[in-house]
Amino acid sequence: KIDKKEAAKYYKRAADNGDKAGCFNYALMLEKGDGIHHDRHEAAKYYKKGADQGDLRCMYNYGMMLFNGKGVPVNKTEAAKYLKRSADKGDPKATCRYSTMLEEGQGVKIDPKEAANYYKKGSKNGDVHCMCHYAKMLYKGKVIKENKPEAAKYYKMAADKEYIPGIIHYAKMLKEGDGVPENKEEAAKYFKSAADLGDYEGICEYGQMLDSGDGIKQDKTESAKYYKIGAQNGDLECMYYYGMKLKNGEGVKKNKKEGAKYIGWAADEGHIESMALFASLLRKGDGVAKSKKNALYYYKMAADQGHVESMVNYAEMMNKGSKGVKKDKIEAATYYQKAARKGDVNSMYIIALKLDKGDGIEEDKVEAARYYKMGADHDNIPSMVRLAIMKSEGIGCPRDMEGSAEMLKKAADQGNAKAMANFGRRLELGEGVDEDKEEAVKYYKMAIKEGEPDAMFFYG
Repeated sequence: KIDKKEAAKYYKRAADNGDKAGCFNYALMLEKGDGIHHDRHEAAKYYKKGADQGDLRCMYNYGMMLFNGKGVPVNKTEAAKYLKRSADKGDPKATCRYSTMLEEGQGVKIDPKEAANYYKKGSKNGDVHCMCHYAKMLYKGKVIKENKPEAAKYYKMAADKEYIPGIIHYAKMLKEGDGVPENKEEAAKYFKSAADLGDYEGICEYGQMLDSGDGIKQDKTESAKYYKIGAQNGDLECMYYYGMKLKNGEGVKKNKKEGAKYIGWAADEGHIESMALFASLLRKGDGVAKSKKNALYYYKMAADQGHVESMVNYAEMMNKGSKGVKKDKIEAATYYQKAARKGDVNSMYIIALKLDKGDGIEEDKVEAARYYKMGADHDNIPSMVRLAIMKSEGIGCPRDMEGSAEMLKKAADQGNAKAMANFGRRLELGEGVDEDKEEAVKYYKMAIKEGEPDAMFFYG
């Protein structure tokens, strides 16, 4: 018959007689309150006694009590000493903890290179956490020399012990051919193994590979099943993808209303792509009651987290205003400017136009010219045309007839009728370009064909 109270007496007697295994077992029972009263202070005392006699388990447990301040006051310097002793004797858990302390400078002087040495040692002793930490250092190459093939080897070691972070990292390297030969079929196997262990990132990655047929046989129905499992367990990425499946009827029966629910749930939990998509659904009334006011709310949420398309949509709605949305050109200009700074080319032109006209923002021709140039540098035709005109008149930038003509020609040759008309005029007058009336007529006619009124006036 099990009698833990009686067992504790014998463990205590052994411990008091200097038996280190007795120290460990009695301390463990005290720490957990297993069959005897719960007493962390007394547990720490016995762990220390066992540690001082060389028991690795006692060294680790006492070190962690010192580190966390459980049963004893916090003393990370002293904790490091005990954990190092245990690590140096080959205890994998102590090795990993001591490595992290070296890496972060907790209780010891920060020493990332020495941390790497201990992570490597812990890896060889079979600790999966050490394997992944050491692999990460090899992959990044900031502390030790970059060696991605070696990183993959250590991630694989952890993966083959069914440690999920190792599985995911190794699968990604296989999928991208990053440090190892590309092998999408093998990557899918590892993602599936993570999925089957209940990891949501594995579920989502494997679902995506099934969905696209990337390296494995395409199976949209099976993909939907995996997305659903992740979604029903609260994974936001899976909610988004499963919502899309329902919305579009891919691998599941089409159900726009149910799809919108999943996308909305993910949006409310902070999934940026879901915020943007749910806003669009609300704006159109697609699977959900139409509400421009609510659409605006979700666009702004996504925009404020850096989603460029949502910045543009939010700005557009604020600029125009509509039922349920009060027009606010100042707010619109702010978000167009944000989108432009994030690289949205059309927003570069729109904010330039607003600065040019003082529409929702203080008029600033110099700044307008700067944004037109940004747009022009990205081949935005309207930006090229307006900047060319500003260059010809010296508005917001130095007068440059040659640069203006060159820009007009570029825009004209890409089919812009206004540029055709203006470049024709430059050719006719020899402004910034050699005079060529015959060529000017050619450009006028091209513009007239497109219905450009300035060309009709110049030609007439």
